[in-house]
Amino acid sequence: MGAVSIRDRSELSQARAAILGPKHERFAVFVASGMSYRASAELAGFCRDYGYDLMQIPKVKERVESLIAAKAAEPDSVASRPWLEAQMTQVIVDAMYGIPAEAGPDGKLLAPATPKDRQLARLAIMDLCRIKGYIIERKQVDSRRLDLGKVSHAELSAMLDAQLGELAPGERAKIKAIARGRQHSDEVIELAPEAGD
Repeated sequence: MGAVSIRDRSELSQARAAILGPKHERFAVFVASGMSYRASAELAGFCRDYGYDLMQIPKVKERVESLIAAKAAEPDSVASRPWLEAQMTQVIVDAMYGIPAEAGPDGKLLAPATPKDRQLARLAIMDLCRIKGYIIERKQVDSRRLDLGKVSHAELSAMLDAQLGELAPGERAKIKAIARGRQHSDEVIELAPEAGD
């Protein structure tokens, strides 16, 4: 294996700096969901007193700002995307590492310990991946064979309308234009969507 040049090392360190680690991502999500820097740092796995310092890292600050902007874009939603990500992240952390028992100053048990649950962690990770768009569910496609000669006009029309209803308006307009006999794509694209599309 050859030696790594100074230029290669510099590019590698820049690439690493451009990517947030999982703890930094958790911190950013917690801050964007409204938690204090200190609480966010502690929940993300950092020292509690490190929260302010984390916010001085440009990539972390950018991530927090982008999450807050995404939250502002959905002001009327019950649960914002950053809040959902923060909750799922907390479930993952709790399930991966468990929650220690909490005792009061007098030594009485306030909350029992919660053991690790790797299955719950796996499910929560999958849910978080869906929320972030890393996993896209595919719809089940009906692959039945139909004898169109035995299907009434009304049934066939209803089936086609149901399928067209699942498409984006522009796609519906293209298909309707093709059905009307306009086979060329330039004719199809220029059509305005019909009323109701």
